[in-house]
Amino acid sequence: MYADISQPTLYRYQESNEKFRERKEVLKSNPIMMARTVLVDALRDGDVNTAHKMIDRKEGSKVSMDHKTSDGSMRPSIIHLVPVSPDADSDD
Repeated sequence: MYADISQPTLYRYQESNEKFRERKEVLKSNPIMMARTVLVDALRDGDVNTAHKMIDRKEGSKVSMDHKTSDGSMRPSIIHLVPVSPDADSDD
């Protein structure tokens, strides 16, 4: 529950408080509240994408991931390995 109370406690309270019960029904039909419910359900189901989006919206993207190479393209960098052998004339 969002209010951090048990369901039986909520049901007992709304049985004795008609205004609260009516207000609760209005809020449940509110599109924003419905969207929040969908988000909470997605988080409970372990939806990692939803979790990332919510954190980014709340805290901003703290880590910038730039996948572009130094030439501005999205091509992967290619590293050519050239075998070498010790040079007999080397002073090492």
